[in-house]
Amino acid sequence: MMLDFKFFDPLETLSVVERKLPQWSQAGVLCFLTFRAHDSMPKAVVETFLQERNDWLIKLIKLGPSTAGILGDEDMG
Repeated sequence: MMLDFKFFDPLETLSVVERKLPQWSQAGVLCFLTFRAHDSMPKAVVETFLQERNDWLIKLIKLGPSTAGILGDEDMG
């Protein structure tokens, strides 16, 4: 039995609800959920991630807005 899956189409109508994170939905489309229980990550891991993200963002800002959509981690080294 073959299932006919419909995936998100950025050209179709969608609704966006923002709380802590934006929630996108589109009628008849598959979706997935991600969640993390409060305090499920060690504080040191969260702090390291936040510091690395901030360092990356600072480098991105220094490179200018024209590079914002095309750089990955390997470019930010």
